[in-house]
Amino acid sequence: MVCVGFPETVFIFAVGFDFISKLHLDQPGISKVTGSEETQVAYRIGKNFNLRIPTRQLFPDGLPHEFSFGATFRKRKTKKEVWHLINIQGQTGRPQFGVIVDARKRTLEVHSLDFRGQLQTQIFQDVDIFDNDWHKLSLTMGREKVQLFIDCAPVDVAVTRPRGPIDANGVIKIARKVNRRSAVPIDIQWLVMECDPTRPLRETCNELPRPEQPDKSDDQEATNENQCPVQCPRGPRGRRGIKGDRGTVGMPGRIGPMGKIGDVGFPGRPGPPGKYGRTAKDRPGAPGKPGEQGPAGETGERGPTGDDGTKGKPGDKGDIGLPGLIGQKGEQGNTGAPGPSGDGNGKTTAGLKGDAGEHGAPGLPGPQGKDGLSGEKGERGAEGYPGQSGSAGDRGDPGYPGDPGPSGPIGPPGPPGPHGTMNSGAPLVGPPGEPGIPGESGRHGRKGDRGSDGVSGKSGSHGSKGRTG
Repeated sequence: MVCVGFPETVFIFAVGFDFISKLHLDQPGISKVTGSEETQVAYRIGKNFNLRIPTRQLFPDGLPHEFSFGATFRKRKTKKEVWHLINIQGQTGRPQFGVIVDARKRTLEVHSLDFRGQLQTQIFQDVDIFDNDWHKLSLTMGREKVQLFIDCAPVDVAVTRPRGPIDANGVIKIARKVNRRSAVPIDIQWLVMECDPTRPLRETCNELPRPEQPDKSDDQEATNENQCPVQCPRGPRGRRGIKGDRGTVGMPGRIGPMGKIGDVGFPGRPGPPGKYGRTAKDRPGAPGKPGEQGPAGETGERGPTGDDGTKGKPGDKGDIGLPGLIGQKGEQGNTGAPGPSGDGNGKTTAGLKGDAGEHGAPGLPGPQGKDGLSGEKGERGAEGYPGQSGSAGDRGDPGYPGDPGPSGPIGPPGPPGPHGTMNSGAPLVGPPGEPGIPGESGRHGRKGDRGSDGVSGKSGSHGSKGRTG
């Protein structure tokens, strides 16, 4: 039987999970005492013992969804105190699962975490374990209920909220006083956890001492007084008695062999959504490192020619050019108005300045000035439209004849000529026959090797100067 949250070595239902071997209670230094009967061995825990072990070492995946817990123990002192039979704590010390024995209130408490991570506690009243006798405590931990058994007798059932996972990063403590660091002096004979939550229903307590029966010797003597002093004659047969009450449930049979592994069950329903996680300071984490540069993409196809760009801004004003040549002398202006008369002393005085004459006719254009300095190279203009096709050039000179091709196949023979006449025993040669039928064209010859470069031509005559654009 697979048990979720239990190590693979204790998956077998019939074995369970034994805390005594994992806590090394059987090591030297811990006293072994006689248990509930002569054949049983128990381990005596003193107040200075510190029984603890990391939770993840025992349950790396936490507790299973359903399980049973059992313990056979004896408290050596009847002092009224509150103590943990088992206490599983999380990493921060928060309880995850535990059983508390409260001798002051005569109660037993079972606490666990629900599916929301909140602690829930079930309290069982008037539990009869507060003496110096051996007792067997068993718990059935279902998904939504807890049932308590004391000495194999059912005590009560408590309804719970659905249980959730535990924090397996803490520790497990055994036989520890509540809110104290010291242990409780008890003798432990059996401490186990199993996957089967129904195991307590089949448990027996044959190993526990039976309670003392009352003495019946006085009742036996009183019964003998009513008997006949001598043997009485046998009376008539009595009537058939009424049907008796149903007998008590018999002892459970032995555990049968392990059955075959069943088929895989259907997936369970999705659990409720978990709470959003938070960082240590409830702040976003640091940004991750930049990823590595990806491989270069393939070269894209050349795009179409773009539209003509907008007209650029006017350029800066150029430098002042060199002064031009002096123009020709203008025509003489009109005669000014006569000056005032003299004062008679034979001296003349300058007349008043006349008005400015009219502008003369413009002079002839001066000769062309020297070339100005070269301006800076302008930006490249937009790509122009393709020009019109030019006119066909003159026909070139004929090329050199190529190498002769291979001979074609021999044509079929021509028709036979007419028979010649015999002359003195020698054949006469007749006139030549008509030409034979032309043979088939020969195969195309392979391309000849490139010829040597021709002699450079003579330089052409200098062309006439083109018109100014």
